Amino acid sequence: MRLSPLDPLLSQMQTAAAFAEFCAGRFVEASAWAQKATRVASSWPLALGIAAASSAFAGHGEEAQSAIARLHRLVPAPGLSVLTDIPFRRAEDRDRYEEGLRKAGLLE
Repeated sequence: MRLSPLDPLLSQMQTAAAFAEFCAGRFVEASAWAQKATRVASSWPLALGIAAASSAFAGHGEEAQSAIARLHRLVPAPGLSVLTDIPFRRAEDRDRYEEGLRKAGLLE
């Protein structure tokens, strides 16, 4: 990312970093990466999903709710199924991600 800061895939790299931090249980770091990703790709549901879940666990309720609100503007009726089609290696990471989305205010 430092070698190519204008790379068109930068937001995808930042989102991947957010998911890695999230799966490691480092929610503050995950939230920071996710916020960077959503600044670059403000209309990518996956980036908004990890932003919401990680912010909720990091205790950043306003950021989590903001990500969910942005998601609602993009997807008419977003639910967990929209954001959980991700191939997590560990079931506990998927469960934690879903829990974070619920904490952020996303309904089934």
